[in-house]
Order: sequence, then C-alpha cells, then structure tokens
Amino acid sequence: MLQHPSDRPPQSEHRNLFPAGFPQGLTQLRDLHQLLSEIRSTGAVNRISDSTWFVARYRETVQALTDTRLSSDPSKGRCPADPDLQQHISRAAFPQSLFTTDPPKHTRLRKSVARYLTHRQAELMRPFIDHTTRSLISTVTKRGVVDAVAEIAEPISALTIGKLLGVPKADLDKIVRWSHDLWTEQLDDNARCVSANGHKALREYTAWLLRNPEQATTDGLIGKLLAADTNRLHATEILTMVMLLLVAGLDTSISLISSTLLHLLCHADRRRLLYQSPGTIPKAIEEILRYEGPALAPVHRVATEELTLGDNTIKEGDRVFLCLASANRDERRFTQPDTVLIDRHPNHHLGFGHGIHRCPGAPLATLLTQTVVTALLHAPINIELAVHPRELQWRQGKVRCLRSLPVRFKSATHSG
Repeated sequence: MLQHPSDRPPQSEHRNLFPAGFPQGLTQLRDLHQLLSEIRSTGAVNRISDSTWFVARYRETVQALTDTRLSSDPSKGRCPADPDLQQHISRAAFPQSLFTTDPPKHTRLRKSVARYLTHRQAELMRPFIDHTTRSLISTVTKRGVVDAVAEIAEPISALTIGKLLGVPKADLDKIVRWSHDLWTEQLDDNARCVSANGHKALREYTAWLLRNPEQATTDGLIGKLLAADTNRLHATEILTMVMLLLVAGLDTSISLISSTLLHLLCHADRRRLLYQSPGTIPKAIEEILRYEGPALAPVHRVATEELTLGDNTIKEGDRVFLCLASANRDERRFTQPDTVLIDRHPNHHLGFGHGIHRCPGAPLATLLTQTVVTALLHAPINIELAVHPRELQWRQGKVRCLRSLPVRFKSATHSG
C-alpha cells in the first residue's frame, strides 16, 4: 500500500513506493488502476530511483510529451547500455524509428507516411472496411459461440492493415502471431525469447517482402515507400517503418475493437443507447480509449538537459516514464474518471498519445472500431458474453489486449 502524502519520505527514498522492478510488469497488475490512483495521490511526478521518474498526472504528462528537452532516443540517456533499455520492445526492436527519434529525423520519418494515414485516407478505405466487416460478421454469427478476438478483431484488423500496406492476404495470420509475440512484455527469459523470436521472424519476412516487391499489391503503402519519386527513406528505415506500421497498427486496432466490444457486452444499457443513437458511437469509442486504451505501458523519455517537471528537478540523463493510462484517469482532469461516460465532453484523452508522437494510425483504428460496433449493433441477432468477465485474461504485452473474448450469437429480431 502506498503511503499517505503527509507521510511521504524524501524524494531519494521514493523507490519504496513502487513494486519491485517498477515500471516493468505494470501491465500485468490486476489492481493496476488502484495502484495508479495511489501513485497520483503522492504527487504528479514520483522518483523511482536516483535517476528514474514516473509521471502519473495529466498536466505533467502533456507537458512532458511536448517538452523538447525530453528525448525519445534512449541512446541519449545516462546509461544507454542498461539491460532494461535494450530489452524494452520499442527501443530494441525499433531503433531509430518513429518511436525512438526526435526532430528533425522524426519529422522526416513521419512526413514520409503521414499523408497516407490521415482521416481522409481512412475514409477512402471505408467501403473496403464496411464490406469486409459485414462479410465477416455474417459468417461468424452462424457459428454460435466464437472468440471475438480471433474471429472478429484480428481478421478485420489484419485485412485492413494488409490492404493499407499491400501485404499478401495469405501471410496475414502469421504476421498477427509474430506481432503478438513481439509485443510480449519481457518479464523473464522465456518472455524475452518469445519476443525476440517474433521480432526476428517479422524482420526476416519484411526484408523478404521488400526484396520482392512484386509480392505486394501495387497500390499499397509498401510500393509507395519504395517508389523513386516518393522515397524519402533509406532501405533500413523503410524496413523498420513497415514493421512498425504492421505491429503497431495490428495490435492497437485489435485491442481497441476487443475492449470496446467487452465494455458494451458488459453494459446492455450503453449498448442500447448506441443502437438508438448511432451518432454517439464515435464519442463512446473515444471514451473507452480514455478509460481502457491500448497504451498501457509507460512511454519512455530521456532528459537531454536539466528541467523542472511538477515540483521536481529532472537532471540531464535522467529517465522519465510517462503513464498515459494514469493520466487518462486523473481526477484533476476528468470528472468521474473511473466511470465510462458515453457523452463525455470535452474528452482530451491521451489514449493515442499527444504531440508529434501521437499515433499516426489513430484515424484508421477508430474507423475500424466504429464499423465493427455499428455492424454488430444492427445485426439481426443477439450477442452476449459466453463466459463470466472474471474469466477473461489479458495478454502479457506492452499493448493491453485480451487473449480471447468468447461470445455467443443467438437468433433474435434484434439484439438491442
């Protein structure tokens, strides 16, 4: 149990406030949001060790995400050889990527793909997403009990990301498996091995695809990145970019679709509201993003010079972990933060990040989720959880995602 603020020890002893190894293993804590609430009550910025900080409140998280003195490049840290830095998936698997660079390199990398990931581009994919979703749901609703993760969220996400990038349809299933493996949180040797193998397999496949571009569809993003007139990236940058778009796009979409379905299956009144007022579906998804978004693992930054964050002086070389999940439940920013309010307004959550590192695939992920929710709400069939919510398990990963979501379809005039 965390100590009351009035009993708080000096900053140098704050490491005693956190579980061993924190923030490693944060995503696996069952009482995660209770712990984060207690951490927020101790202060906006808390010291984990002599050179490591944890940012828990909304205002300071936004400040840190936009402060150019806090770098995304781990090599600028005081201890770049730290094993934790090497094992952290966003740094070991994606060096010098959108995850781990600062301007001007980050600007160049993001500019190379930004125009293909806008709201307008997502809307251009709507006919494909609508048709794919209707076809898939028409098939699975005839099966009785299905796993909504494996049979709805994963295939719809994979087919859409595959279409965007131009990946052969026959390869999508194994890419989903490698993506899940790569995101495994590396808490022990076995988990590190699973993640490393997923990374190796995906990297080898992506390299093969780039060497054999005729295997990809000509209208996909891979072909556009390779085209001479639009190629702003080096070969290794294209490789890393394609890998990142694959795994980040897949797991983010799968997570958001699954979490949204779970929430609506557990709350018939909210499901009924969305059916009666479909215009509220986008707001509902934004609120679920705030409440239980994919971005659960803390974002890592390194101070390139001394700065003040909250009431604390961050030294050059210090490591700073920003917890978006905690910021999104900050009582100082959100009314009733532990309650889903479908019509919450305004809702400036950090579910997709903030600033220049905000998830570039956010428009597509939200459109996918809106389409699935709309299709299921208006399907002439009942849908219900096939297990008790307490039986559900979450993946041991950096992205919060259900392992499975068993649902039951039953004939009815309407699911309501």
